[in-house]
Amino acid sequence: MKSFFIVPRFWLFIVSGLLWSIAGSILLWRAIGWIADIPIEGEIVNEFVGIVLGIIFFLFLFKKVARRYRSRISSLPEKVAIYKFISRKSALMILGMVTFGIILRFSPFPKHYLAVLYTAMGETLWLGSFLFFSSWIKMIGAKEHA
Repeated sequence: MKSFFIVPRFWLFIVSGLLWSIAGSILLWRAIGWIADIPIEGEIVNEFVGIVLGIIFFLFLFKKVARRYRSRISSLPEKVAIYKFISRKSALMILGMVTFGIILRFSPFPKHYLAVLYTAMGETLWLGSFLFFSSWIKMIGAKEHA
């Protein structure tokens, strides 16, 4: 393994946070585009439902997932390969989710309904990214006070 790929562990929190926030942004961007094509009353209802679902998904599912990822990263050595921020099992799960999202996007399913799901998932990923960034900030703060 080349030393180019070896980084201090705190970088894994940054990489994870960035990937979750970028994926969330992409989903939200698509949802906003789809919702813009319907009357304003529908936009408000769809966004509201998407936001509520996003909070529920985060609190009851993704918060646990993000905490598990954070714990895994925290247990890694101080110097680690940058691609170790994710396990193989998690990579396969993400690949499955992306594939399912692409299939849905190109399906005949009405886009304004998909927008609710994309809003919920995008918000969930954004909220999860803050857990990674907060871990990074705590780690930097702990190093400064050590």
